[in-house]
Order: sequence, then structure tokens, then C-alpha cells
Amino acid sequence: MILAHRGLVTEYQENTIEALDAAILNPFCNGVEFDVFLTKDNKVVLFHDENMKRLTGVDRMINDMTYADLKTIQVLPEIEVKRLANLGVDWIESDNPELVWKDLESL
Repeated sequence: MILAHRGLVTEYQENTIEALDAAILNPFCNGVEFDVFLTKDNKVVLFHDENMKRLTGVDRMINDMTYADLKTIQVLPEIEVKRLANLGVDWIESDNPELVWKDLESL
């Protein structure tokens, strides 16, 4: 079984809707691995880190923020995405994709 860790991160920024969609559509991927957290107002969201700083620059814990707070946060534009090309690794900048702030109860 092949799982995409945080989405298809060889093509898109991790934890974005684009990365998850691409992993689901990829014929070599059997699923997606991600973590889930509760927000301050008890909404279930998926993200990898407990703290937002690495991907967003916002030094706050997810469980200290409301769902509405999270929806205002964007991925830093300078975060890079790894793209595998031939046998080497090529680096490209992301287009500041939307983070995955899905209230899993609404799915």
C-alpha cells in the first residue's frame, strides 16, 4: 500500500486541497496520510503540525484557535514544493495554495 504523506507533496504544497486531490487521483497512490486536530471551538480539521508556524508563519497552536481564525490563514508564499524530475530533484515555489480547513463533521 502506498500512502501520500500529507498529500501528493511531489507536486503540491502539503496539506492543501490540491495535494490531497492529486493524491486521490494518482493511480500509484492508495490513500493519503494526515493528522487531525480539534480547534478551540471543537471543530475537527486536518493538518500535520500542531503549531502553524512552519507553513504559515503564524506561531499559534491549532487547538488555541477557532475554526474562523484558521480560515483566515494562508500558506507562506516562499514555501517550496519538491518536484521529482528524472533522477534529480527540482525546486519550485508554490502559488500560495489554500490550506485544507475542512470541518470534517460537515463531510
